[in-house]
Amino acid sequence: MSQKIKEAEKIFGPPGTGKTDRLIKKVSHLINEKGIKPEDICYITFTNKGIDEVRERLKVTKKTEGYESFATIHGLCNGFLKGRESRLVSEGDFEYWAKREDGDLKREFNGDLENNFIIQVYNLHRVSNIPLREAFTKLNERNYKWNRLEEYVRSWELYKQNNKLHDFTDQILNALDVDRFKEYRAVFLDEAQDSSWCQWQVIKKIMDKGSVEYLYIAGDDDQAIFDWNGGEVKYFLNAYTSVCKSKILEKSYRLTNQHISFAEQISSDIKHRQQKKYFSDHTHSGEIHYTDRFSQIPVKDGKSWTIMVTGAPVMSEIKDLLIRHRAWFTQTTAKGYVHYPIGAKIIAALKCFFDLQKDKYVTRSNLLSYRTLVKPKNFKPKQWEELDPDQLYKAQDLQDMFGLDFSVDWKEAFANVNNPEWNRKKKYIMDCVDQGVDIFDKKPKIKLCTIHSMKGGEDENTVVVGNMEMPFHKKYKSFDHVEKDTIKRMFYVACTRAKQRMYIYMCPSLKFRFDFDTVYRAYKERKEVA
Repeated sequence: MSQKIKEAEKIFGPPGTGKTDRLIKKVSHLINEKGIKPEDICYITFTNKGIDEVRERLKVTKKTEGYESFATIHGLCNGFLKGRESRLVSEGDFEYWAKREDGDLKREFNGDLENNFIIQVYNLHRVSNIPLREAFTKLNERNYKWNRLEEYVRSWELYKQNNKLHDFTDQILNALDVDRFKEYRAVFLDEAQDSSWCQWQVIKKIMDKGSVEYLYIAGDDDQAIFDWNGGEVKYFLNAYTSVCKSKILEKSYRLTNQHISFAEQISSDIKHRQQKKYFSDHTHSGEIHYTDRFSQIPVKDGKSWTIMVTGAPVMSEIKDLLIRHRAWFTQTTAKGYVHYPIGAKIIAALKCFFDLQKDKYVTRSNLLSYRTLVKPKNFKPKQWEELDPDQLYKAQDLQDMFGLDFSVDWKEAFANVNNPEWNRKKKYIMDCVDQGVDIFDKKPKIKLCTIHSMKGGEDENTVVVGNMEMPFHKKYKSFDHVEKDTIKRMFYVACTRAKQRMYIYMCPSLKFRFDFDTVYRAYKERKEVA
């Protein structure tokens, strides 16, 4: 441990209080006032989104000289693998390995590397430094056979070794093994509440070099929601308490006092936490509503909305509700991919058709998308091959060349889409367009995502779906094995994303629910007393 510490601070930042902003100001101070070079600073956060924000605010890029150690923890550690004959595991590797095993394994994995139960157990065992059997017991509640899991894990490890593959956890473990961490004068760790045992070992390795003069650790223990992935909030709460001065940020720039009051009804019941109070920077009061009728939520008012759910089964139900109510939205996956409620090919085909009707130019590629779904009558497929890929076309060109007519009503053309599974969505698309919805808008006003993917984000208006899915697998019987604090923290995160309006929606058709009834009653009573 460094004996040179001049300033060490553990920053507890409730939602919207500016944790990252404080860290960035500290970075600028060290560079501009203390004369510390960027290359002598290690700034670690745990998502690409987070580090991109930091770089943007510092006006640097990934390739800016001296800022190589401003990175995700995996990015920092991956640098030690350069020059080695090893590459990152892909879904293709995973699927190929599964095919080599028995048919049950193939069905079990279903080509899903990240969300597979066996891989989750395997990774938890490594990032938490606990026995494989303990990780298995912690996550398993569906009578999965231990011997079977152990056998598959060993087989997967052998496959990685023989094919010179590594995964994200290997990046960290290999870096710890070779210990090529340089000496830094300043260390920054953001979102520290989600760090696992092995990630904290990276910080320890750097600190043990004895060169660190400035240490800043920021997080919010109430937002620790990645324990299933190895994150352990105890490390953040207990880290470097002998040298760090605690700093609690008290002013929220995002939330209203009403939202804070509501969220505190959840966080105050968390057993293991740092006590903290914070207040709003806003003069307006904000709104909180509680309903079991989706039609009462004005998600189609033209404002920006984010709807948050606990996972896939709940998301599927809410998607159907949005389609039923003719609301146009995007869905963000856990990996950050954005999906539309209809396929990209349908979107591309319709855009091509509309562009031609508006006398705009289109490419051969555009027309191929159009051809795939909207079949022109009396037009031979080989004729499409006559189109020049480097040329732009207008409707008149295509009419002169091939006799194509784009003057027909778009609904009539769209009706020719020969795909039975899209019949219901055809009506949905037509109704949305009739309502003036721009279905080609890449940033629709309504966004659907999981609570975990929304962490760190905010929106003017939010919907928190209070129903829960069964953890990890549909065969789970209950939430009894899940830490109650984990569930409370998850919904605390969800209820601290709104800047204006928040709706708590309890879907009647879904069984598993967080006890928002009690939370809302307590909030109302507190509000009436105030």
